[in-house]
Amino acid sequence: EDLVIHWISAHGLTRTQDLCLHDLVVPSIVITATDPETIREGPVEPHFREGFFVWKGVPGELGEFINAHPGARVQDPASAEPIAATASLSPKLIVDYCAGRGTKTQQLADIHPKARIIASDIDDGRRDSLRKAFKDHPRVKVVDHGDFREAIGKTDLLLLDVPCTNTGVLPRRPEAKYRFGTDSLTSLARLQRTIVRETHPLLAPKGAIAFSTCSLEPAENRRQVTELCRKHSLKVQTESQRFPAGMPGDSASDIHDGSFHAILTH
Repeated sequence: EDLVIHWISAHGLTRTQDLCLHDLVVPSIVITATDPETIREGPVEPHFREGFFVWKGVPGELGEFINAHPGARVQDPASAEPIAATASLSPKLIVDYCAGRGTKTQQLADIHPKARIIASDIDDGRRDSLRKAFKDHPRVKVVDHGDFREAIGKTDLLLLDVPCTNTGVLPRRPEAKYRFGTDSLTSLARLQRTIVRETHPLLAPKGAIAFSTCSLEPAENRRQVTELCRKHSLKVQTESQRFPAGMPGDSASDIHDGSFHAILTH
């Protein structure tokens, strides 16, 4: 109830009705790859977003399919947008600070084949998965959380896929709607600002921050970016809020998550 009331205030009644309906859908399993053509002949159907496919095979066989197709990954189009937005940059050193299990890390390695990437995550389990995913990778180094000394003042691209309320991915994270409240929103927004403050010294003089969330909340997105720019003398190069799409009964190929990203530079 708190979330619905908040959405009406933030996005209006019509958008709120659409969001509530969307949050009843069965989320699609979407896959893509370094070269999407390599997976086109699998048990998939094209998603309406070019280069992405909906998995139509047996769920238990998905892992085997991914392992058999180097460069393939499970990733919703909305999740891929923040990294795609960095394609015009030419970083030599990238830090993926909140790397999770490495989906966006792999995408970074694909888009920036000449860059060296340092990745980590605060969660021990996710960091262990990250190490396994990039074992022996020639350009991705996984470090203990906070061990970014070699990147201080040298990071050309700092990816901050920060913790958030998850309101853009509620079909995948249905429990998140019960956690939502003014206190949790305020706390997460504060944590995001802390992460930016603590990682800002990593940036090279002309480095860029890719700030992203899977949230729909202005306090975590556009208002947050405005505040970060003011505090750290940054400017917005690009910014995008992607609302989720798809209603109950729609084709799986018409469903995608929500996300936000902004590319910030000095």
